[in-house]
Parts: sequence; C-alpha cells; structure tokens
Amino acid sequence: MHLMLHLIDLLSFLLIGATLFGEDVEVPDGPVSVPTTAETLVTVGRAVSLPTGNGKAVVRGWVEMTIGAGTTAITLTIYEGTAIGGPVVGQKIPDAGSFTPGSNATFEAEFIDMLSEVTGAQYCMSVLQTGATGNGTVLAALLDTKVLSG
Repeated sequence: MHLMLHLIDLLSFLLIGATLFGEDVEVPDGPVSVPTTAETLVTVGRAVSLPTGNGKAVVRGWVEMTIGAGTTAITLTIYEGTAIGGPVVGQKIPDAGSFTPGSNATFEAEFIDMLSEVTGAQYCMSVLQTGATGNGTVLAALLDTKVLSG
C-alpha cells in the first residue's frame, strides 16, 4: 500500500508537468496589407506576467494570407516585445513554393523562449514575402503565448 501511494504521487508529478502562469491570445483588428517584400508586423501580444522570475514561454503563431504576385517564400518571425527589431525568439525556415498570386495559404510557427530573471513576457509576429512583386494580405492571424514554470 505504501509503495502504491508513492507511485501515485510520482505519476501525478509526471503528468502535471509545468504550471501555467498565464496565457494571451491575440488577433489583428482586420486584414493586414503586406507590401511586396517589406517585413510587416501582423499582431502584438499583451504582456503575460511571470510570478517566479524564471520559466518559459511557448509562443505559437498562425497566419492565413493571400499571396502577392511573384512570391517565392513566406517567413514568420516572432520577436520579444512589441515591434519588429526586438530580440528574435524564432524565425521559421521560409516556406518556399510555387505560389499562385491571389491564392490563400496558411503558415505557422512555434518557439520556446527560456525566461530568466524577468517579470513577464510579451511578443509580436511579422510576415515577410520573398521575391514578391505584388502585395499580399494577411486575412487572419493568431499569436498565442503561454507562460509556464520551468
């Protein structure tokens, strides 16, 4: 019986894993124009607090967009903070292909950011068309941030 209780405690610990401190999910207010090959901010998340100062953030980005003419690849980048140019959390390997101008496609990326001695985490996501001679349009997007214990 005593061994069984220890096994149950161990199993509970293994199944529970990390503790969720907070989550934020943001979408753009409407369609976002992506001018030819200009990296374009798509959405900005809200700050999620980190009560212990240490942990990790799991950041997921998803985009549905109409592809601009001449586009040969789409790149999603997630930055710390609220603007392009902040520290890069992750940049997805460009999704390359023979895109049909005006066609719709979806793209996604997921990264983990290890947090140390901070009070919170905030991220934003950008889209970049490579080789584009025509504008694209982000029709819908989602930026999901989960802040967890280590």
